[in-house]
Amino acid sequence: MLIISNKFQNVITEVIKKIIFDFSRHPVVKDYFELVQSLDRGFLTAARETMIRFFESVDEDFAGSARRKEFYYTKGRFSRTIMTVFGEIRFDRNYYVPKHAPRCRGFFFVDRELGLPHRDYYDPLVKAMVIEKSALFSFGQTGTIVGEMIGPRFALLAQNALRHISRQTVRNIVRNADVSPLSPPSIKQAVETLYVQLDEKFVHTQRSQGRDCEIKAAVVYEDVAEVYKGRHCLVNRHLLASVTDSADLVSQILNYLYATYDLDRLKYLIVSGDGAGWIKAAAADLSISATVKRVLVLDPFHTGQAIQRISHSPAVQTRIRDDLFRIRGDHFRVFCLTLIAADPDRVEMITQNMNYLLNNWSAIRNQRDPRFKGCSMEAHISHDLAALFTARPKAHSLSMIQKRLRLRTLSVNGCDIKALYLANHTAFVPLEDPYSFDAQHYPLSPLDSTTRRLSPLYRLIKEAGELRPASLHALY
Repeated sequence: MLIISNKFQNVITEVIKKIIFDFSRHPVVKDYFELVQSLDRGFLTAARETMIRFFESVDEDFAGSARRKEFYYTKGRFSRTIMTVFGEIRFDRNYYVPKHAPRCRGFFFVDRELGLPHRDYYDPLVKAMVIEKSALFSFGQTGTIVGEMIGPRFALLAQNALRHISRQTVRNIVRNADVSPLSPPSIKQAVETLYVQLDEKFVHTQRSQGRDCEIKAAVVYEDVAEVYKGRHCLVNRHLLASVTDSADLVSQILNYLYATYDLDRLKYLIVSGDGAGWIKAAAADLSISATVKRVLVLDPFHTGQAIQRISHSPAVQTRIRDDLFRIRGDHFRVFCLTLIAADPDRVEMITQNMNYLLNNWSAIRNQRDPRFKGCSMEAHISHDLAALFTARPKAHSLSMIQKRLRLRTLSVNGCDIKALYLANHTAFVPLEDPYSFDAQHYPLSPLDSTTRRLSPLYRLIKEAGELRPASLHALY
């Protein structure tokens, strides 16, 4: 943790005085817009200058510390330019290498202490905004939106064009991002009924011989609540998705249920979908315990769609709806054969939808279960998946689909993506001692730094486990 010294507090005071002095030199403004622009420009200048002074002050404090003088050499000052939310800044800092291991790769203290990744032009906060917006918009839109959030808030169109982040840059940031989900809640909720809706979405892919990627999705929730008349919402909705297979999605659902709910209190699990084979298999695999009753329900939307395809007559549709819940399947088949005899040109359409309804006969009757409260999975597929992946003609690689799908589910589930990204990319890194570096880049003992070639004597010592002389333990 860095402590702001009195010296740096004096620097902040000097910067503020300078801004006030600049305003005093131009006390007259022509209109309100010029006033706002002047204030915005002044505050941004103060913020950039403060950051530069802070970085250089921290580096000077470390350069003059006893620890640095004992363990590290300074090998010159180097400049670095980064883009922050306040605009572009450029600062100087020292490069340090261990005294007792001169062949070791050195480091920049400021970069490591503040969590600034090596060779990144955009700082972690800007990249966090890019990651967050990429879960909602396309790469091109994300670059435009985040670019407008950098620097002056009231910039003109020509100025915004200079701050635009390219689509390829956004893609690279998303590809290299590591956003880990939050840990499950410690207190499990007790409910008697849970609902699971299932469906899939096909997404175009690149470099896959024209095959589409099938995203299988599930929405888990507790109840349906009325927001106001005619408007309802799902209680504690949680989106899960997988591009692997239905077994992976079932595993995600079960892990979420076990981590979030007290399943000893659960009595009913209502599973709904369009009746696809994988949905029926998934409903069978969602086995929690013998006391939990699973009810598979066919989505009323697909039921009505099949009925309309059998006949366009409202009277016939009403008859079919009544038959689905009152008579046996063989009577319904006879009625459909009568429709085929009356209209032979539609034999294929009627037969296909007749078989669809017969194959889901029990799931259709479960629509009358008092615990079933409808299925809105088509809307979730449209808003949560299609809006990002298939709203416009485009295609991604399979790895990018997996990455964006993970970000999308986190965003839909209400997770703070910026906080998750920053937690993984700006964590405090303690200063390493000169003999504890990674073996691929740094020597592990003084013997490693004596020569690039390992002598037979050194190999014997290393195999014996004597990597550090006892006299060097004081360094730790």
